[in-house]
Amino acid sequence: VRAGDRSLLNVAELPTGSGKTRVGVAAAAHHLSAGGKVLWVSKGWPLLDQAAEQLAGLLPEAAGLLRRVGGRGTCLGRLPAGPGGAVLLTTLQT
Repeated sequence: VRAGDRSLLNVAELPTGSGKTRVGVAAAAHHLSAGGKVLWVSKGWPLLDQAAEQLAGLLPEAAGLLRRVGGRGTCLGRLPAGPGGAVLLTTLQT
């Protein structure tokens, strides 16, 4: 991850159980610390919930920056929707 490169796209494709969420959270934390924004896309809301919990655990100051795009009535319904955050969480189907 290179801070400051706005054209950079990071994708992690790893086998089940290999720590994709941990790798993604670490990359997101690095990007956020450099003043960037993160779009986190996953297959389902439970995986996004896992990412949100780990992000908030690793970077407590990021907990208030989490927003969801869609997902009202899901496990992420507790998060605010829409703009204002630095981390947007959504699914492919949203």
